[in-house]
Amino acid sequence: QPLAQAQLRFSRFVLAADTERNIIARALMKPMVGRWQAIFLLLVFMWTGAHGNHCSNDAVSTGGVAMVQSRVAIVQNRFVGSSADGVFEDETQSVKTWNDATDSLASAGAARDKTLNVPIETLDGTGAAKAKAYVEHLLMKREGKGQGLPSADASPLPAGVECMTCTQGQCIISGPATGKARQQIDMVADTAKRQRRVTDKVSFHSYQIMYGMHLMPLMRANSRPKLFEIGLGCDMGYGPGASVFLWKALFPHADLWEAEYNAHCVQHSQARGLLDGVNVVTGDQGNRATVQGWVAKSGGLFDAVIDDGGHRNKQIRTSFETLWPHVKPGGLYFLEDLQVGRVPPYADGGVVISDMVQAWVEQLLTQSPGPFPVPEGLQSVFCQAEACVLMKASS
Repeated sequence: QPLAQAQLRFSRFVLAADTERNIIARALMKPMVGRWQAIFLLLVFMWTGAHGNHCSNDAVSTGGVAMVQSRVAIVQNRFVGSSADGVFEDETQSVKTWNDATDSLASAGAARDKTLNVPIETLDGTGAAKAKAYVEHLLMKREGKGQGLPSADASPLPAGVECMTCTQGQCIISGPATGKARQQIDMVADTAKRQRRVTDKVSFHSYQIMYGMHLMPLMRANSRPKLFEIGLGCDMGYGPGASVFLWKALFPHADLWEAEYNAHCVQHSQARGLLDGVNVVTGDQGNRATVQGWVAKSGGLFDAVIDDGGHRNKQIRTSFETLWPHVKPGGLYFLEDLQVGRVPPYADGGVVISDMVQAWVEQLLTQSPGPFPVPEGLQSVFCQAEACVLMKASS
């Protein structure tokens, strides 16, 4: 039936708040039929907002989909053709009204990357201490195992957690991504494994999660995206350039920049043709003047920055504070290998990056000032095992 098909199409999409309100408002201005269905839409969005959430900002839970489908059945049984109740006097109009709304949902949804996740827990400002503990548990793995803050022990990480996303007033703790997001995660991993040098981003770590969920949609939405990565991999056993091969394969039209401490390694790699089509700068990422020089040479305006450099806390902080202002609105800043932040020699006397991220998460949740002010424009923080992504507001 057309109405049933339209309603089921709706269950596959969830929109940002502004789009939701616009669609519902338009439906409310239609005849009574549209008003009843708009009320139904509003109730559905309220229910899914409370009970189904996400690792990325555009997701609907599998539980939410099941809920929508069950309520579709209720609507069909109760309302379709129920002229005796005086609800739908014109079934043709009801179908058209619903289809208009769901077509708008589909159109807007097609432009965004949908993620089906298994939500595990939602935290607000009262759960700030727990959110900080979860960040610590996610980051302090492998080398950092056993080095975590004792205060985190009071809030063990729930079983099955893959990631968490914190925005103003809310943290969503989620299980594995599914749907299109999982396809993009797998694409990153599979593409990396096909290269002549396989980056440890996927062979040792699971960074395909954050790159599949966040970098892939961002880069592919731009015709000439600009990616700046710190760390060519000159100290890796498999040799330099593994991530370069990955980025070139995934984003052939990107403006790629690599920063590397070892200038001799860079010269050797360029002579061998490993860096063809890639812009390279050299120097110490812990030196603010050097990083400022990188910005000047590259022109800034980065869609994404990836810090896979020296991993020492002072280096990471210096690079971030210098480069973050030059990330475009809507851009991303990736922090890799944060698990070593409490382990010498990476624990170099500087602020442990996990502590800084936790302070930002707490401030996002509570909207109260903290010891490390939230970076200007920071919209949300995504963390997975050993790494985080900082997302800048689009305006």
